[in-house]
Amino acid sequence: MSGICALYAMNGEPCSRDLLTHMSQSLASRGDATGVWSEGSIGLAMTVWQQDQTPQSEMLPYCWHAGEYRIAADARLSQRGILLQTLQAHQIPLGEISDRALLAAAYHLWGERCVEHLQGDFAFVVWDGWRQRLFGARSPMGLRPLVYHVNDRRFICASEPRQLLTDPTIARDLNENWMVLWLTEGIDSWKGTAFREIQELVPGHTFCVDAQGIKITPYWTPFPRTPRLYPSQQDVIEEFRHLLFAVVQDQMQSDHHVLFDLSGGLDSSSLVCVAQTLSKQGQTSPPITAIHVSSSRYREVDDFAYAHLVAQRYGVAIQHLSYEALPAFEGAFDPRRWTSTPTIPTVFLTKLYQKQWQLARTLGARVHLRGDFGDQLFCASLGYLTTYWDEHHQDEFWREVNTWERIDGMHRDDLFTTWVLKPHHHRRRTPLERSRLAPWVKSWMWPRCAELLRQDEASFREWCPDPLARQLFRRMRYHKEYVSMQEDGMVAVGLSTREPYTDMRLIEWMLATPPQYQIRPGQRKFVLWASMEGILPEPIRQRKEKGRVSRILFRGVADYRDALRELIVHVPEILSPYLDAELLAASLDRVALGDDIHQPTFWSALALVLWAHRLPWAGGRLTSWP
Repeated sequence: MSGICALYAMNGEPCSRDLLTHMSQSLASRGDATGVWSEGSIGLAMTVWQQDQTPQSEMLPYCWHAGEYRIAADARLSQRGILLQTLQAHQIPLGEISDRALLAAAYHLWGERCVEHLQGDFAFVVWDGWRQRLFGARSPMGLRPLVYHVNDRRFICASEPRQLLTDPTIARDLNENWMVLWLTEGIDSWKGTAFREIQELVPGHTFCVDAQGIKITPYWTPFPRTPRLYPSQQDVIEEFRHLLFAVVQDQMQSDHHVLFDLSGGLDSSSLVCVAQTLSKQGQTSPPITAIHVSSSRYREVDDFAYAHLVAQRYGVAIQHLSYEALPAFEGAFDPRRWTSTPTIPTVFLTKLYQKQWQLARTLGARVHLRGDFGDQLFCASLGYLTTYWDEHHQDEFWREVNTWERIDGMHRDDLFTTWVLKPHHHRRRTPLERSRLAPWVKSWMWPRCAELLRQDEASFREWCPDPLARQLFRRMRYHKEYVSMQEDGMVAVGLSTREPYTDMRLIEWMLATPPQYQIRPGQRKFVLWASMEGILPEPIRQRKEKGRVSRILFRGVADYRDALRELIVHVPEILSPYLDAELLAASLDRVALGDDIHQPTFWSALALVLWAHRLPWAGGRLTSWP
């Protein structure tokens, strides 16, 4: 994990060295070695962890052959061998083969189209001295952050809004649309940040900035794709299994210890079993430790028996952490660094994540693999039939119905009833309005939310007309929890968190695979479930229930009600247009006594209050570090 920032004075003025220095200093938590470079109107800064295979001779930011290009990158490239062979075939000189050197060489060969030849997670900027332009890009999944601000005088970009807010000319006003989606839907807007004047480079896009201004261009789209056709369902399963093994092998590459999250569910257990299978085959070498978190008090989240099956079968070392020893909200009020986003996991479970980071430091681990995005990757269901009908594509609807009748023996009347009549009837019923369940949200925000969601849906429909692929694409865009968590302790200990299920090889495979190969009614995550036969312990493959942590969080609210209530009652003024503090405090009291609540909006509001109290300019009551 690295940190980057760049400053370009588009009006021809010299780059502000003071501002560039302040921005680079704010990168300190993302590495232990920082380099700053400026020339004329352009300046770049970059921070890395020295032990992360960074050649000692490599300059920061990276300098390509006599200064033709300067590059600052936060990147982990995959399939590097293929890229290296291609570059060598074009006789591109390479002194070093670090990720930054490969990025610079790819830009030298292909220019702006270099991103079409890159695999992995990346966010980078290149100063092209010959063309006098700044080029930047972000990978399609967006796991490496890149935000920017542009005005008449200059363009600045960085890994986090925190770096940009060192510029005193950038307003600290909150972004209304972002606040609406956060408080009403519990989601982080996919096309903006929490701050009105700071934009996010949308994943799968590039920017190009010169004296004439900025141009932003998409380079990756989810649709159309040539459908994958297979002789049999078994061929589908074997190809997916082969692909998953290749992804895990690639993402495990490390000279240090590798940590795995192991909940005992299908997603995380599959990754650990695949990793250990690869290790026993001699295809990977780093030692593996699994982290399992469970509760002995609340059986609904006690998955230890399942995690133990994996550890026992494959001889995996397992570190067991408990919610009782590391309860919710403990440590949430201690001094800590302020962040650009109110990240729920690391705020509510502060001590738990600190324990994990301490464990990583003790083991010398540099890589942490998580099973996140498994629910989204394998989300395909027959619900796509409903979308076909709702969008008046009756021909496509009946074609799909005929296919399901043929391959699965389903009756068309049953399909029509389940996926057309029942959804239509459900939408006609008058639901209990969420505004009554979340009275602390100011009333003007609900219609604004509905309009924003309509706009989003129209955009997603335009980019991806196919309803099955659109469902996965939408989940890609809203998958930002990992990006937000990068701002906290995992970066500060130099731990690179990776999510194999977000690998674009898997995503593009799913986008191109017809629904009849992905879906089996009655079996969730059919492709993964079938591909893990003989690899995953059968009780895990067949389990239906899933652990939840909601009761752990509610217990934390009861234990820390007074401290939380104090913060809510004295919420910073910047939140007053969005939250009714009295109603939120009253709801907190009811939750602490065991009453029901609309959970997503409640947790979002609580996280927002804790976050706002730590913003240095908001006048809150929680101490923040620079």
